[in-house]
Amino acid sequence: MEAMDVIDVYNHPGATIVELEDRYEFFGGHLRGFYPRKAACHAGSGIQRTLQRQPQRCHRAHDQGGGMMYGKQTHTASHFGRRVELDGQKFDSIKEAQFYSRYIKPSGYAYRCQERFTLLETYTLELIRLRQTVYKADFVIYDEGRIKHVYDVKNSLSRYNIDEKSRLKFQMFARKYGVPVEVVVPRAGGFLVAILGTTKKIEPVLMTGIDYDWQQLIR
Repeated sequence: MEAMDVIDVYNHPGATIVELEDRYEFFGGHLRGFYPRKAACHAGSGIQRTLQRQPQRCHRAHDQGGGMMYGKQTHTASHFGRRVELDGQKFDSIKEAQFYSRYIKPSGYAYRCQERFTLLETYTLELIRLRQTVYKADFVIYDEGRIKHVYDVKNSLSRYNIDEKSRLKFQMFARKYGVPVEVVVPRAGGFLVAILGTTKKIEPVLMTGIDYDWQQLIR
């Protein structure tokens, strides 16, 4: 079958469902193979009943004619994702790769993927050594050598997707490097951007590109 946009990926117990433009693809479980969207939308169909079981949603993807490769599912601290390889880069989720291909790569800015920043150095306490604490940013955007954006791509802004460990690292990063981590959630036609951990809540802002300064999010 020809490559086309992947609209969404769902995890049901015992089955993975990939929603495409014209059909659903089922892997595992009693429903297997390809099903046209009309059949899936029929109120009495087994497909429709399966889709109504509150699936655990994975990440959307944009299949670029073989340019994007899906890997095995891996568990992270906050959600399930599918490892993806694109342009020789390895991404932890489909949404992360999608964000890269739509907004990072064509932006014209210098950038680094999966860049690691030390938050706390290794520390010796008498007879023991405490490990260093590191934050790995999904994307770091540079403008004339200066950090412009630090992006962390998530599936949503809920506490299920962003655990307390991540939130603490966001604050530690901002204090040490002077730039906040911008949590982004891809949406149709753009992406939501949020800065977490502030004393006064900052409402998420819908953006359509990365050519802005983070200060604009709170003005």
